[in-house]
Amino acid sequence: MPRDPAQVDDLPLHSGARQVAPTPEGVNDWHRARYRFAAWHLPSGGRILDIGCGCGYGAAVMDNKRRFITGIDHSPSAIRYARRHYGKHAAFGVRDCNKIEGTWDALVAFEIIEHLEAPDFGNWHDALRPGAPLIASVPQRVAPAADHRFHLKDWTLDELCNALRRAAFGLIACWAQTDSAAITMDAAAFDDPVAIIVKAVA
Repeated sequence: MPRDPAQVDDLPLHSGARQVAPTPEGVNDWHRARYRFAAWHLPSGGRILDIGCGCGYGAAVMDNKRRFITGIDHSPSAIRYARRHYGKHAAFGVRDCNKIEGTWDALVAFEIIEHLEAPDFGNWHDALRPGAPLIASVPQRVAPAADHRFHLKDWTLDELCNALRRAAFGLIACWAQTDSAAITMDAAAFDDPVAIIVKAVA
């Protein structure tokens, strides 16, 4: 039975579903590498929304003092942690990740899509100014199953790209993240990646 979208997801911080550390250096490098990648591909300034920001470390990685970063998450406990440890880098709020409000110069959605019952990519598209990017990732390895016990759906690259196209996104580019946390377009890396990263344009 689908979960009521009005219900707040507030798993304990140390349940294993989140990366929790008071500085980015304490976070798994695979996760930090995605935000470093985003920092290179985002506009140098403007309004940036981190969808499913968790405990907020991504804002510290992306912050260049010219970006106005906001992080949203379903979890009040994660947002409290983000405000306490990363509040100087971004504004944080408890929000429904499928109901983005306002107009944004870029959206970042790392390791959140697989946690949503039905990602509303159309809402995300409409929240971006024309030509603005979405940078998103989904994990690819599904074994052991316990590692993905918090996921509602494990997405393939084709499924994700097709869903974005149906939501009117265009110019989709894809990268694979490897065991070393490297992010590459090398075709061989797509055989067994840790995660897939896509950049799509509204």
